[in-house]
Amino acid sequence: MPKVSAIIPAYNRADFLPRSMGSVLNQTFRDLELVVVDDGSTDNTKAVVKEIARKDERVKYIWQPNFGGPAGPRNTGIKNARGKYVAFLDSDDEWMNTKVEEQVKVFENSSSDTGFVACNYLLKRGNSVVRYKLPIFANKRLFEKLLEHDFIGTATIVMIKKDILEEVGGFDENLECGEDTDLWLRIAEKYKFALATDFLAMYHSHSSNTLLRFQGMELARSTESILKKHRASCEKYPKAYGVRLRQVAANYCAAGQLTEGRKYYIQSIRFDPMNLKGWLSLLAASILGKSAFHIVSRLKFRLRQEARYKLHWNVMP
Repeated sequence: MPKVSAIIPAYNRADFLPRSMGSVLNQTFRDLELVVVDDGSTDNTKAVVKEIARKDERVKYIWQPNFGGPAGPRNTGIKNARGKYVAFLDSDDEWMNTKVEEQVKVFENSSSDTGFVACNYLLKRGNSVVRYKLPIFANKRLFEKLLEHDFIGTATIVMIKKDILEEVGGFDENLECGEDTDLWLRIAEKYKFALATDFLAMYHSHSSNTLLRFQGMELARSTESILKKHRASCEKYPKAYGVRLRQVAANYCAAGQLTEGRKYYIQSIRFDPMNLKGWLSLLAASILGKSAFHIVSRLKFRLRQEARYKLHWNVMP
């Protein structure tokens, strides 16, 4: 029985799989299995996986009809995983060869109520590589910080105890996007998180990243659903809740749904009445037309992303 199960969901990723699968099979930690869940690919994904599996018996290939997103195939992988720990890897990303070893060490040196270990990682965009260093986890404020902003960002960097995944129910397959954020929040309500501080994974940013296809409306609806699920916990942290409600409002407004956006700006002010951004955004959503507000929303988004970039990312020398 392997100690770690690595899960790769794949849809038409034949070109990327040799790299991602190779980064799992070349880990210094050998007591693992690799579960590749083919989400109804129409390219030669199956042939690529089968050829690699022929050379390494630790590979398990599962095909299923197309689900349309990573939640379904990830849950299929969890159901078929035999390891004590489960680690996720997107099919276009890769791990450094000590990633599994380092995260298992963190688990084994942490308290028994630690259920989730992340790691710092690298992002590659074209010829540029930058470092992303996660904040130090303060578990007493973990849910609050994740509510305000999902600083984990990608499932490629996490390892979770399988029994905890089964306990909380895995990924929510009803969400259009944000299913990873929702899972982190559910785990954070009950368990501690820990961090392997080395840069142990590489996230590849390119035009076909799954997340890039989601627009304001999908993001708004999914975040709205997540907040409703966690409302009782969210209301314990009014300032962080207000931040997320403003994000829902901004996404609705960016999609041209100003009436719905104004409703959420008002809700955000109710929970965080001293925040000037909420009042200014509500004013803009009330007096600007759809086109003007869309321009303002995109500008705010770019400024916010730049602020996060400066806070978390460091360009590699």
